[in-house]
Amino acid sequence: FSLMPGTYVVSATPADAMMMAGPGAATGAQDDGHGITYYPGTINVDEAQSITVGLAEVANASFALVPQRMTRISGVVRDSAGKPFAATLMLRTQSGGSMSMRPLTMTAADGRFSAANVPPGEHFIEVSPRPPDEESASVPISAGGQDITDLIITTHPGTTISGRVVFDGGAAVGKSVRVNATSPDPGSPGPMRVFDNAQGVVDEKGQFRLRGLYGRAMFNAFPQTPGPGVPPWFVKAVTLNGENITDMPVDVSTLKEDSTLEIVLTD
Repeated sequence: FSLMPGTYVVSATPADAMMMAGPGAATGAQDDGHGITYYPGTINVDEAQSITVGLAEVANASFALVPQRMTRISGVVRDSAGKPFAATLMLRTQSGGSMSMRPLTMTAADGRFSAANVPPGEHFIEVSPRPPDEESASVPISAGGQDITDLIITTHPGTTISGRVVFDGGAAVGKSVRVNATSPDPGSPGPMRVFDNAQGVVDEKGQFRLRGLYGRAMFNAFPQTPGPGVPPWFVKAVTLNGENITDMPVDVSTLKEDSTLEIVLTD
């Protein structure tokens, strides 16, 4: 209800598929079950039929869930030093322009995990750390109804990048400015996996640092506490080691420790 007039793709997922297994324990068994199904009754998002809804119209989208062979996944999560890693595991599924994320399980004290009822398809296991840990991981898996056992997931702290913000115009550098990294890929997790109050904060010298970066990223700067009205400045250019990357995503895993990011703001 309350949809704006437009064209939509409708999907359904069993409510119990969104439940997370306890530490180290699988829920259910490998058997036929139900994963995500798209209207009018297909597991292939490319075969989904869209539904157009006009102003004050009511549309019908009745369809049956399609039985699918489920997969059980078990393994262990370790940190970059090889020690057991306490973490929450999420299952991310991306198909075409759509993305879904659901809880999968939690690791036990020894880092081991087991989860059942994973629907067929290409997925990612996203490892989110529990404080005070800051390492994480994103691992692709292919589920086809067969057990995936002894999966070893190794987390890492991600990439750290330093840089500075310079102003072209009359604006002044201050702690009210923060640098942010965003993903250019719809549905993908954000590239920053470490969250603290100092992330990307620009100091009195215009310098900043971003920690725990993963995947592809684009960079920008913005006021920490934006006020009403039109912002006083905008991003003019973003350069990495002197190369203009203003509108270009960067694979942060390829960056070296001495890489320098510079963001130019203009009034």
